[in-house]
Amino acid sequence: MRTIQAFTLYQFHVRVLVCDGASSNLAFMKLLCGYEHEQLPLADADDQLAVSASYQNPYEDDEDQQVSVVICPSHLE
Repeated sequence: MRTIQAFTLYQFHVRVLVCDGASSNLAFMKLLCGYEHEQLPLADADDQLAVSASYQNPYEDDEDQQVSVVICPSHLE
């Protein structure tokens, strides 16, 4: 969170947080999105690959403060 705060202080607009799929990173992503100790919910039951994973950046003053969390595709193997 300090890194995101620092980027925001230097006028960067953080919109995506990308990390590998390590269990500690997955736990952190769930914590950020408000799903601590839960499985990430599906956005639409018809599309099993559509996952809702985002949170509000507390350091942004913009109207659009949404930050998406994404696992890097190259680390999914």
